[in-house]
Amino acid sequence: MAQLLRRGGCLLVLVGIALFSGPTLAQQGGNGISPTLIPGPSHRGPITVNDPLWTEFSFFGLGNFAIGCQPADPAGGICTPSSGGNSQFGDAPPWTLTTAVPVTLTVTDCFDYGDGFEVFDNAVSIGTTSASTSGGGSGSDPDVCLVDANSSSGTFVLPPGSHSITIQVAFGNSGAAYFRADTAPAAPTLPQWSLILMFVLLLAGGTMMLLRRGKASAQ
Repeated sequence: MAQLLRRGGCLLVLVGIALFSGPTLAQQGGNGISPTLIPGPSHRGPITVNDPLWTEFSFFGLGNFAIGCQPADPAGGICTPSSGGNSQFGDAPPWTLTTAVPVTLTVTDCFDYGDGFEVFDNAVSIGTTSASTSGGGSGSDPDVCLVDANSSSGTFVLPPGSHSITIQVAFGNSGAAYFRADTAPAAPTLPQWSLILMFVLLLAGGTMMLLRRGKASAQ
């Protein structure tokens, strides 16, 4: 009987550890975390630049680093996909990419307000997402969340080269959010006629200065 009780006690301890360790505590549901797996596309491997789908990640606790979403990341949270059908479950970090041109990395919180992130590239901080309102939420669609001033978001320019992205919870608690990478917009260039007009104005200005100097000398 005593041996049976000891075994029962050990089993309860193991169950308790399973229930209260890692992401499981937050798998109760809420803020983008679902108690049951919801079907959806998954992304594994390097970040795809200009991918039409946002990559979803999960996070559990202030100061902790974000992880992916199940099933792409078996150790990740059970994430609620975007209601807009424009998301995919991310795999385990770090999230990598190699690019020959500048790329913008956009990170946005979704679901409940109040969470924000510090973004790292090759273990070096490249910035923190914007401040956020507490209370309420912006839904699950990252396109909507991104333009919501009450939701935390940020855009970070990645120069050409190899990148390894990790994301740390800067404020807030647990939930899910999104990122995407897009080709950075090219620097604006002046139309050819603008350059010609600029040259003409400079030439006219120079001519007027010479004429004034000539008149001054004649006097």
